[in-house]
Amino acid sequence: MNKILFVIALSFCLFCSCEKELSLNFGKDSSTDSFDSSGVLTLLNGGFEEWDGEGKELEPCHWNSYMSADGTGMAFVAGKAQQVDSSLDVRPGSKGRYSVCVYSRSVMGIVVNGNLTTGRVYIGSTSTQSKDNYNFTACSLPDFQQQLTSKPDSIRFWAKFVCPDSTQNARMNAIIHDDYNYRDPAVKDEEKHLVGKAIQRFTTKSGGWYCYTVPFVYRDSAPEPRYILISFTTNQVAGKGSANDKLYLDDVELVYSGQNR
Repeated sequence: MNKILFVIALSFCLFCSCEKELSLNFGKDSSTDSFDSSGVLTLLNGGFEEWDGEGKELEPCHWNSYMSADGTGMAFVAGKAQQVDSSLDVRPGSKGRYSVCVYSRSVMGIVVNGNLTTGRVYIGSTSTQSKDNYNFTACSLPDFQQQLTSKPDSIRFWAKFVCPDSTQNARMNAIIHDDYNYRDPAVKDEEKHLVGKAIQRFTTKSGGWYCYTVPFVYRDSAPEPRYILISFTTNQVAGKGSANDKLYLDDVELVYSGQNR
């Protein structure tokens, strides 16, 4: 029985993530804004050049995965395992040395999706579809949040998805919200805290690197933006996908028009 629960716990795999360093505050009122001539603002360590920890504790700075998760019970104990690593496979034209590789794994035939986020993973249930498993912005913990006080037009990132099934979708989800520990997946009663979001689902295509620019859709009469929660996963559905799916990511940026800077 314990072995069965252990496997179920490992398969919860929505798109989790966890700890790291400084918070980020940029926008109209921020003195730390640094836009290039085309209106691009790079997220902290958006190129994945900086890393924290070593060995099986390795995670990119300002990004988090299962190893720095929070949670309860057997699901939490079983779910803490490394599923991200640094890679020398970088996007075409990159000026950096590294990308991040987010990968899935199989335990007794159950697929555990790869997961990376700017927030923190919470593992609270052995059921893959439970609302007690989610990523979230921890507003009071600088290691598990990124502040944002403006409204970017879109989010741009490079991705290389390696998967044997051309019909499977990896997923990027970016959520801008107010001063609230927002979840991903969200629950109904917290939608009032949503400012805007951008979602991209994508397949392997040819297995090479592709650049995605995803527009944000903003709510009417939304609250003021305070944080952004970004999550990447090797499959859009918890517990689905293939063993050894790999999602390489590089140069995650926010794109602004002139009036939004």
